[in-house]
Amino acid sequence: MYQNTVVLQLPPGGQQHATIRIGGGIRAVTIRNNIFVASGGASVALATAPLPPAAILLQGNDYFSTGGPWTVVWGNAVYSSLARWRAATGQETFDGKPLGLTADPRFTGSLAPRLTPTDRGSAALFALQPGSPLRGVGLDLQRLFGIQPGGKTYSGGSASVTAPNIGAQ
Repeated sequence: MYQNTVVLQLPPGGQQHATIRIGGGIRAVTIRNNIFVASGGASVALATAPLPPAAILLQGNDYFSTGGPWTVVWGNAVYSSLARWRAATGQETFDGKPLGLTADPRFTGSLAPRLTPTDRGSAALFALQPGSPLRGVGLDLQRLFGIQPGGKTYSGGSASVTAPNIGAQ
């Protein structure tokens, strides 16, 4: 899974939610160059079991939290920082180097737009503003992993393959 943007606003009194929820029993899943925005107390990621990198590997993603604490739930452990989660699980690393960000993506639209399934042009709301820290810093999926991401963005524009933006563009 790569080059996606997920924004989740936890409803008041809602149960535990996360922008990405990972169940047990998976293997060899990779999640790269995505934006995960959690607001209202939702976790940026939740794994129902403490999965090793051989089961799932997250690399080069941005995990941003607003309106609540930054948390990753990984099995029974709760991490309050990217560095702690990375050190304990081996996630968000490549060749021993740290990856991943906790930066505000700086979308052109609101973090919580009110969209319906029939809305058209909603991709423009999630475009990155000039100067966003996520512009041009994504992993080169083709060179590093042999993944051919294509040269088009979600909104139909041209995308850099060697220095892509993080998230769907």
